Amino acid sequence: MFDLSEKSVSVESLAEEALENKQVLSLLFEGILSKKDTIRYNSFRALLLISEEHPEVLYPKWDFFADLINSDNSYRKLIGVRIIANLTRADTENKFEKIFDKYYDLFNDSVIVAGHLAANSGKIAKAKPKTPNHDHRQVTEHRRDQPKTQGSSESRSHRSIR
Repeated sequence: MFDLSEKSVSVESLAEEALENKQVLSLLFEGILSKKDTIRYNSFRALLLISEEHPEVLYPKWDFFADLINSDNSYRKLIGVRIIANLTRADTENKFEKIFDKYYDLFNDSVIVAGHLAANSGKIAKAKPKTPNHDHRQVTEHRRDQPKTQGSSESRSHRSIR
C-alpha cells in the first residue's frame, strides 16, 4: 500500500495499483478531497494519469468529477476540468453535453481554472467533434475575451502507466 502523504510517492506505481485494486482507487477519490496538500496532489496526479490512459476506468465516476466543477474551491474545479476533459473520450452516454454550459462558464472563474479549461478544450473538441449545437472554437474564443481574475496554471502530466 502507498502512503499518499509521502511527497516522493511514485504516481505511476500508484496509478497502476489503483487499476488493479478498487480499494486503492477509492483512497484516491477520498484523497482528492483531503485538506492535506500532499495527499490531495498525489491523489490528483494518479487519477489524472488514469484518466489520460484509461478513461473508461474513471468514467463510471463521472458525476463525482462533474460535482467538483460546482465547488467553491478552485483547486477542486481544476481537478474536475482536467479529468472531465480526459473522460470525454469514454463518454458513451453523452454526459458532457449535459454539463457543457456549466463547464465552459468556468472561463469566467479564476485565471487558474480558465487556463486549465482552455488548455484542455482541445481534448474535448477531439473527443466530441459533433457535439450538437455547440462549437468549441466559438465558445473558447468568446469566453476567452471575458475578464478574468489573477492566478497561474500548472503544467500537463507527461507520465505514463500501462
